[in-house]
Amino acid sequence: MYIDAIEVIIRMTKGDGDNMPDTSSLKAAALKKSLALSIDKTTLKEMGFTHYRVTQGGEKSASIEFQDGIIIGYPTLKVRVYAYPDMGQVMADVFGDDRVRLGECFSYKVNVGLSEFYFVDANGYTQCQRMTAEMKTPEFFDEKIRHKAVEL
Repeated sequence: MYIDAIEVIIRMTKGDGDNMPDTSSLKAAALKKSLALSIDKTTLKEMGFTHYRVTQGGEKSASIEFQDGIIIGYPTLKVRVYAYPDMGQVMADVFGDDRVRLGECFSYKVNVGLSEFYFVDANGYTQCQRMTAEMKTPEFFDEKIRHKAVEL
């Protein structure tokens, strides 16, 4: 029995929800604070995953910049998902059709006023790869990874 780790790279190049809110009056710092990572934990659980860990991106994605009143670029997120205690419980083929579904579990919400706008991957750019370095026993997971991961 082993814990499988899958790294998911999600390029969020489309928007979902209301139109992008008017951010013209916001300074760069306030605009940056208006962007928050949103995670569909229910779907991740339904797929059989138990934990996730953001490894690159978060609210400080290197692929997005903030200037006064303007968001430039699109967020890209790198996250690892885990199935504890065994990958056998995962009900998805994350390297096939379900990789798009997995990518849809992560989005960035722009929260300004009452408008809800989300950066999403609606183009199917999500990539997945097994992280063999983290494919270890449950004991290794408990000792080295669990404290870095978020339980769903």
